[in-house]
Amino acid sequence: MRYPHINLSRKNGGELAAIRGRAKAARGFRTRGMSLVIRRGWPGEVIIRLAGRAALVVCDLGYLCSQKA
Repeated sequence: MRYPHINLSRKNGGELAAIRGRAKAARGFRTRGMSLVIRRGWPGEVIIRLAGRAALVVCDLGYLCSQKA
C-alpha cells in the first residue's frame, strides 16, 4: 500500500504493523478452522468469486484518496 501523506520511516513501520496484524488475525482464524483471504479489487467482483466457497464474506474498502486510485 502507498501512503503519500506520511514520511518514509513512519510508512515502513505502519506497513510492517499492518502485515503483523494480518498475520496474527490469520493465525487466530486458523485455530478456529477459518481462513483469512485478502483480495484487492472491486468488492462486487471479489464477493462473487469468493462467496461460492464461503460461509461468510466480510468486505472493507479504503477511504483515502491513495487507496481509491
